[in-house]
Amino acid sequence: MTGLLTIGALIFCLPAQGLSEIIPGLGDMPGTTLNIKSDKLLSDQKSQYVLFSGKVVAVYGDKTIHSDKLKVTYHGAPTNQTGFNEGKIDKIIATGNVTIKFENKTAYCDQAIYVQDTQTIVLTGKDARIQSDDNYITGEKITIRQNTGQVIVDGNTENRVNAVFQPGKPSPETDENQGDDKSQ
Repeated sequence: MTGLLTIGALIFCLPAQGLSEIIPGLGDMPGTTLNIKSDKLLSDQKSQYVLFSGKVVAVYGDKTIHSDKLKVTYHGAPTNQTGFNEGKIDKIIATGNVTIKFENKTAYCDQAIYVQDTQTIVLTGKDARIQSDDNYITGEKITIRQNTGQVIVDGNTENRVNAVFQPGKPSPETDENQGDDKSQ
């Protein structure tokens, strides 16, 4: 029974405490629910992680992650048997058939790792890809440094970086920004 209470507390406390620091905009949408569905959940307090597995779908506002597995690692001891108020999330790792949808973009990869301390997302796989409408960029490894806005795409001799941009087909973001400029 204590194990079930601890798992329940972890699921409810971690999003409120830690996920808002990890997922950009998570804390900016009060009242929005984080919903993670999977076939199985494993929580290991000693090793400090929670693992969702089997057709994982995590939804928060307009952001959705689909993967085979989603592992959340954290550090810091629980304050008591029913809460993790002192715990902080270190890393979120999505593996297997990863699809991340946000705004008008979709990322595809074999593995996505978000590291809280560096605010870095690393997408890896044979054809890691970020796509917006008909525009896309692919590579073996795509690193997004959220705190600087820097994107680094690495390839190799067999899987070179490929970027395709369709000029004349503005994205919805471009249309909105142009409208704002005209009114000023």
